[in-house]
Amino acid sequence: MVQQRIEVYKAQQLVGLSGVKEDEHLGLFDDTYLDDIFELTEPPPLDMQITRREGRYYIAKDSPTGLPGAQLTLDGIIIFATKTGRMVETLLVIEEPSGQLYALPLVPFQKDQLYFVIHKRKEGSEIELAKLALGMIKAGARVYTDSGYRAIETLEPGARVWTREAGFQPITWIYHVTQRTTGLFTPFSVHSGAFGNTGNFLVSPPQRLLVEGELRRAADLESFGKVMRRYWGYADFFQLMFETPHVYFVEGVGAESFVPTPQTEPLLPPQP
Repeated sequence: MVQQRIEVYKAQQLVGLSGVKEDEHLGLFDDTYLDDIFELTEPPPLDMQITRREGRYYIAKDSPTGLPGAQLTLDGIIIFATKTGRMVETLLVIEEPSGQLYALPLVPFQKDQLYFVIHKRKEGSEIELAKLALGMIKAGARVYTDSGYRAIETLEPGARVWTREAGFQPITWIYHVTQRTTGLFTPFSVHSGAFGNTGNFLVSPPQRLLVEGELRRAADLESFGKVMRRYWGYADFFQLMFETPHVYFVEGVGAESFVPTPQTEPLLPPQP
């Protein structure tokens, strides 16, 4: 079963300094109010392994945090701001039936910062969690097609792309998102020549690239020296889907296509 690693904080690690929740820890979505101010009291995040099946999330059996097998409920998104203007979107996750609340910030919390609640929304948690599991390619990267290299943002369903396993294959669908590239979404830059590539390109941390005959996550390639995190503000990211998963070529480097898994399922278009 496919597992997804996330870093969470127990609600007890975030204590209210002012507002309705003063002297209390972070609460559920309906118990969190605009202008509440929180501070992180115990900075280390906790590793949690999760799975998704039949549309529900569960704590994996070998997770170091939480009760193995317990169901997780996504309770909404709280948006904090710091005095420096840094925005921290945070998913609220409830372990059932214990009721333990976890915070999953998309930008890591920092100690000695005040976090002001400026907005909250009930929808979108599944999409944000799914995006953390999906490898994506930033606009501008060139993909090898039957008409030569083309920028990924110019491709459309039906375009034929060269694949490692089956030669030219038509694209069946393209996922596209405009994403703020901070925190867990900070992309990795693959410098020209790092793996024989003809140009620089950026990918999201989970994107798997073909390196030395193996598919490896971009987040695990920093040790090669020519792959590093690069902040980019807002950027457009894409992923190609074929009838079956394939490795296609971005600037000459093999890249894994959209692989439907329970974790990435919320990103797929509705079935007719």
